[in-house]
Amino acid sequence: MLTIDDFKPSKKLGQNFLVDESVAEREAEYLDCNGKSVLEIGAGTGNLTEKILEAGAREITAIEKDARLARELRVKFVEEKKIEIEHADFLEREVGGEAGKAKKIDRIASNVPYCISSPLLFKLTEYDFDLAVLCLQKEFVEHMVAKPGNKKYSRLSVTSQTCFEMEVMELVPPYAFRPQPKVSSAIIRVKKTGKEIEKETAKVLTNIFSHKKNTIRKAVISSAVGLNLEKKQAMEVADSLEEKNERVFTLEPERALAISRKIGEKCGKIG
Repeated sequence: MLTIDDFKPSKKLGQNFLVDESVAEREAEYLDCNGKSVLEIGAGTGNLTEKILEAGAREITAIEKDARLARELRVKFVEEKKIEIEHADFLEREVGGEAGKAKKIDRIASNVPYCISSPLLFKLTEYDFDLAVLCLQKEFVEHMVAKPGNKKYSRLSVTSQTCFEMEVMELVPPYAFRPQPKVSSAIIRVKKTGKEIEKETAKVLTNIFSHKKNTIRKAVISSAVGLNLEKKQAMEVADSLEEKNERVFTLEPERALAISRKIGEKCGKIG
C-alpha cells in the first residue's frame, strides 16, 4: 500500500500531507461528527479520513483529485462500508444530485491545498452543510477574519464574514506536514450564515477592493474597465455617491456590500 514515505507529492496539485496524527485527531474533534455525514475534500493518504471514522461519522464521502491516491484510498478502505471514495476535482464537482438538488451534508472537512483556498471557500457557499473544519494557510485565515481598517482586510474578508460564522481553533506548524510548507497553517471552524452575495455585487466588490486604500470615488474611477464603463461614466457614478470620500478598506462588510449594490445599480442604468 502506498504511504507518504514512498509517494512523490505533486507540486502542481499543491500537495502537502498532514502527518501529525494529534492534529488530525483534533480536527476530527472540532468536526463533532459522531453520527453525522461527512464530506472530506482532498483525502490524500487518508490520515484525516481515519480519524473522522474513529470519531463515529455515520458516512464519509472522501473526494480526491489525484488518481494515484484515489486508487490507493479504495484499497486502504476496501472493508469500510461507511466510506465512499470519489475520484473528482471538488472545484468542478456538481453540487446537485440526479434530481438537480444539493444533498444535505452535516459536516465538511479539508486540509486545503494553499493554491485552491479562495475558489474552494467560494465553492463551499453552494453547499448545504451545518459545520466545516478547514486547515488553511495562516495568512489566508488572517485575511478571512481581518477587521475594517486592518491592512489584511480585503474582499475575502467581506465575503467570508458575510457568508460564514468563523472561529479560529489553532495554528499548525510547518513540520506537521510532508513535505513541509514554508509557512504555518491555521484550523478554522465555519458555519454558514445563510446570506448570499449577488453576482453583480460581487463583481463591484472585487473591483473596488482592488484599490482598497483609495477613496471610494477614486476606486470606482480606477475600476472603469472592470465595471464596463467609460472613464467619464465612472466619474459620473463616483461623484454621485454620498460615501465617495470614505476609504474602501474602512467599510464594514454590510456597508461595503450595500455600497457595491448601489454602484452596480448606477452602472446598470448608465449601461
